[in-house]
Amino acid sequence: MLKFTPIMRSFTHIFLLFAFACCSLPTQAQSSGIRFFQGSWEEVLAEAEAQRKLIFIDAYATWCGPCKMMDRNTFPNEKVGEFFNEHFVSYKIDMEKGEGPALADRYNVKGYPTLLFVNYKGEQVHRAEGYKSPRELLAQGKAALDPAKNKTTLELRYEAGTNDPATLFDYAMTLYQMGEPYEEVAQKYFATQPDKALTSGTNWEAIRAFTHKIDSREFQCLLAKQKKFAKLYGKEAVQNKIIEVVELNTEQAAAIPDPGLYQKAMKIALEEIDDDGFTASRLRMKYAALTQNWQEYAHKASILFDTYSITDPKVLNEAAWNFYLHVDDPALLQKALSWARQSTAIDNAYYNHRTFTYLLYKTENYEEALKLAYKTRRMAEFEGEEAYMEMGELLQKIKQATQNR
Repeated sequence: MLKFTPIMRSFTHIFLLFAFACCSLPTQAQSSGIRFFQGSWEEVLAEAEAQRKLIFIDAYATWCGPCKMMDRNTFPNEKVGEFFNEHFVSYKIDMEKGEGPALADRYNVKGYPTLLFVNYKGEQVHRAEGYKSPRELLAQGKAALDPAKNKTTLELRYEAGTNDPATLFDYAMTLYQMGEPYEEVAQKYFATQPDKALTSGTNWEAIRAFTHKIDSREFQCLLAKQKKFAKLYGKEAVQNKIIEVVELNTEQAAAIPDPGLYQKAMKIALEEIDDDGFTASRLRMKYAALTQNWQEYAHKASILFDTYSITDPKVLNEAAWNFYLHVDDPALLQKALSWARQSTAIDNAYYNHRTFTYLLYKTENYEEALKLAYKTRRMAEFEGEEAYMEMGELLQKIKQATQNR
């Protein structure tokens, strides 16, 4: 029979204390941030009903950078955990797997992260989009719990004919964040704001969310007072908003079509955007593509890529693919080959290897095309049966062309 000496008892005591401490760690870690419910959508609804709480949903995608930042910086925050664990049943769901796609359709989720607040019946009462710091997420949680800022309350006040700026702003922003039509409410809100008030913080937030028309008073104010806006809210943010509006109106001009609107957009791009003409050049190329003027597209694309250093692999690939589809000039196709080659060097992915392979085939570089086709077909195995079959057919065409030379 084993006898415990005093030394052994001491070691045993230390070991048990250590083991107990280790076992306690997960509970401590859990209590330092948001505790997310594990289970199906029906189960989380039932849990919310049982606890009489709203559901907070982190709608994410595995590839989303801001989602990962919130996992690292926001959700583990102690104050965030205390507030959300007390007031919500919290739930994380990958919107591209399992029940995610159906919920994405139901709640009109278009980007990630989307932060939803719904009741146990599944009715949305509040939402926010994009990365949120601990302070910002706490503010969103408090807004979700405030009946005065719930959509139902705001809607009743609006239908009653309120002209209160704060109510109109909150209602327009709620509709905007929910992906519902907000333009009419936003216009009524802006109608309450005198010109001199448009540079305020609230109105800058409203302009960023609601303003999309070049001829609107709010956008014209942004252009006229661009320096003041930049000083208050940062030059980059202001320039990005101007670029957003100009690009949107370029797209609309092509769709209508409206050449006059396009010329207005180009004038603003050249005069108000401080990037040495890059945005204007890029949008000229885009407009040509949208209007299917492929000769003009080839000309504008050549100017863009010859003038500016383009390092976005998807931009390079898109231009190369459009040249494959619509351009036959050998010299221009050589440019497209260089863009495709550069894209694959930056991003070793199926989408640009596919383009590169097709271009090599079209330009009769069969030996290089054959080598690349084998690699691209292996990559296509992870893209699905259709992609794999497509690359198999292209591979056979390249083999046949090689034999016929």
